[in-house]
Amino acid sequence: MDETKSTDLSIVPVKPDAALVATLTHEFDFVGASGANYEAYSLGGKPLVETPTFKLAITKLPSGQFGLTMIASEPKHNWRIETQQHVLHTLQEMAAFEDAETKGDKPFFGALFPTMVDTMDTGEDNPRAGLVMGFHPEIASYKQLVPLSVVLKGGKRVDLQTSVWMLSKALKLLDFVHAMGFAINWIDEDNYLIETARHGVFILNWMESIEEASVDEQKTDIKDLANLVWRAAGGTDKSNPPHDEKIMDKAGYDKFVAFLKRLMSEPDTAGNEMDALLALADSIWERTAFPGVRTPDGKKRPFHEFVTY
Repeated sequence: MDETKSTDLSIVPVKPDAALVATLTHEFDFVGASGANYEAYSLGGKPLVETPTFKLAITKLPSGQFGLTMIASEPKHNWRIETQQHVLHTLQEMAAFEDAETKGDKPFFGALFPTMVDTMDTGEDNPRAGLVMGFHPEIASYKQLVPLSVVLKGGKRVDLQTSVWMLSKALKLLDFVHAMGFAINWIDEDNYLIETARHGVFILNWMESIEEASVDEQKTDIKDLANLVWRAAGGTDKSNPPHDEKIMDKAGYDKFVAFLKRLMSEPDTAGNEMDALLALADSIWERTAFPGVRTPDGKKRPFHEFVTY
C-alpha cells in the first residue's frame, strides 16, 4: 500500500456544527469553474488531510453546507483529482437513474459516495487541479459518517452479526460499481466509512479507481473487503475472529469464518457473493442486525457513539 492509501479521512463535515466551526480557520476564497464562490478552511492552520499527492480542505459551499475540496499537491498528481472527478460524475449519473427506479424508497446508491459539486484550479502558471465535493441530502450531518479506523481504535472490534451487515452493504456497493466497469482499488479502514443514520457504507476516496477494470482487479476489491471485515471482527493473520456465542451458534460461526476465508482467496462476483452471504445469514438468524461495536469489556455500542470529531 503506498503513501496515498495511508490517509486518515476521519473528519467529514456536512451540516454547520457549532463545535466543529469553532475549530476552523479561514484560509482562502476561490471561484469554481461554475462561477460559484467557496470558502476554504483549515483545522488550526493545518489542512484536514495532507499527503504527498493531495490535500483536503474543509469548504463552505454556496448552500451553506460544508463539503471538501481535494487539491493536488503538485501538478503531476492532477490525474488523481481528474480520476476522482470522472468516477464520481459517472457514478452520480447512474445512481440517479437507479435510485429513481426504486419507487417508494429513499435513495440508496447516491448516498454511498461524495457528490461532485464543482471543479477548480490554483491559478498558477502550471496549476494544480481541485475538486469540490458535497454529500447527498440523505447525509444531513457529518456525524452520520464514521471511519472504521475511528471505530476500531483502542482494541475495539465489531461483533459477528455486524460484520455480516458490513460485508453485505459493501458487496451491494461493489456490485453496483463493478457493473459500471470500475474497481475501487482502495478499501481499507480509513476509506470505509459507516453511515449511521440509514445503516449504510460510504466510500470517500475514489482517486485510485480503475476504469475498465479486469475481473481480477474487481475480485481484488472483494478480497480487500473480506480482509477488512476479518480484521474488524477481530481476526488476525494467525487467528480467527472471536466467537460471539450469544450472537451466532458454533455451526453458523464456522460457516461464516469459512465464507470470509474463501472471499479472501477465491471470490466470485460481488453480486453472487452478496446472494450467498444473505442465504448464509438467513440460515443463521433473521436479518435484524443492530450495527454496533464490541468494546474491550464486551459491551456493545452503536457506531455513532464513536464519532470523536
